Amino acid sequence: MATNMVMSDVESMRYVAVVPTGTAPGTALLAGDVPVVTITGSGDYAGNAITMTANGVTTTLAGGRGGVGLADLQATVSPTGAYAFDVTGATAGTVTEGVTLVYITAGGVLTLTALDNTRFGVAELFRGELSATDTVVRIGV
Repeated sequence: MATNMVMSDVESMRYVAVVPTGTAPGTALLAGDVPVVTITGSGDYAGNAITMTANGVTTTLAGGRGGVGLADLQATVSPTGAYAFDVTGATAGTVTEGVTLVYITAGGVLTLTALDNTRFGVAELFRGELSATDTVVRIGV
């Protein structure tokens, strides 16, 4: 599950989308041209694996898939809710809560720079707690 969720999404709006290989839960991306956040990891997400060491022997078990019945390159995504992300350029002085637009680059990086990027959402709150650019972003608005 997306552990970076700050304000709940609308569960009935969730759907399955094709995502890049190894996509973690809580990842910002575009499903087509729709801003979404992954609620589950992709079926092939390595973070689903469990590694155990006992008596000097390390064993890696395949963990649960990204979601029941999902293929390797699929994840459950949501176009709603607010999530904590690192946003390039975000500081207490550059974010006006509920006003500052947030964009996503072709590489999946969230930024305050509009040039050549796609609108992703709006900054709800600059936190600066988990990193210098830690910002709560409401997606799809």
